[in-house]
Amino acid sequence: MPNPKPTAKITDRDRSILVFLWLWKVSTTAGIWRKFFSEKSEIHTTYRRLWQLKRAKFIAFASIGDGNRVWTLAKAGFELVKEELPYLKENGFKSEHVRHDYLVSAFHLGGYLVQRPENVSFITEQQLRRYSTESLPS
Repeated sequence: MPNPKPTAKITDRDRSILVFLWLWKVSTTAGIWRKFFSEKSEIHTTYRRLWQLKRAKFIAFASIGDGNRVWTLAKAGFELVKEELPYLKENGFKSEHVRHDYLVSAFHLGGYLVQRPENVSFITEQQLRRYSTESLPS
């Protein structure tokens, strides 16, 4: 019996979260709250929405060790995100090293999680691996 397609009403903010998880591979609940929800709600609202996305199989948990977990994109989330991305020379979304990706995203984003200076651009490993050269920023 085939798995039923995930169902959930996906908002624009949900799509932004899924794209963010594709770009950076992992994030904490607190990171997602700060980036996407902090102006409007408390962190438990974020957690509740993330659980809804998890139940709909758009995102999943991954371990970073010591009993700590982060959110990551699931296959159904990637299928939805592909519509938002430029042509991909290679499909992919999973983290090969969750703890490493967690640390790298923390170092990269640091104080720029919510807003970055105009003269700063981020190019993630996902973009380098999956975008064609023409799709990368100059």
